Amino acid sequence: MPSAREGERRLGRPPNGSNSVTTVDRLIAAAFVACVEQGFDGVLLADVASRAGVTANAVYRHFDSKSALLVETAKRSLERLPLDDPALEPHERARVLMRSFLAPDAAPIRRFVAELVVAAPRHPDLMPLMARWNDERLARWPTVTATRAGRASVKALYVLLLGACQLEALAGIDAPATALTSRLEEAAAGLFL
Repeated sequence: MPSAREGERRLGRPPNGSNSVTTVDRLIAAAFVACVEQGFDGVLLADVASRAGVTANAVYRHFDSKSALLVETAKRSLERLPLDDPALEPHERARVLMRSFLAPDAAPIRRFVAELVVAAPRHPDLMPLMARWNDERLARWPTVTATRAGRASVKALYVLLLGACQLEALAGIDAPATALTSRLEEAAAGLFL
């Protein structure tokens, strides 16, 4: 059987190799775009499936619900940012986390996270998934979360990050981006000093 020449599109299913994009990867990418464009409540699984080039049934083969798909999408999206380097001291780790979250290219991720947090109280199946995700994130701070005060510091950091999700909504307040980033980095680091 002749092989496809370089640059030609291959017909049929993609090869099952390490470079191929999986159905889950396509669903995650499609769900991210849908949620950023339409908000949590506007996401329809049929639309996500269509964007991913799969059937609606394929979504349910991989995810129990829209909430499960969107929480997994948020997790993977945040993992692309250099967020939690356990080798750093907690105050420096918080500084890097804030800097990464405030980067201009992280704006869609901020929007996505804000959508999940705002939707959680309205969607009973979303709240426990968000709680489990928070527990997973807290487990990445073992030296800090060993005490109640340390857990309070991490929770305060998350509240600060959730406020950063509203950065674009405050575009009318003229402030230099570097000064704002610096102040928020200081506030994040200060929680652990």
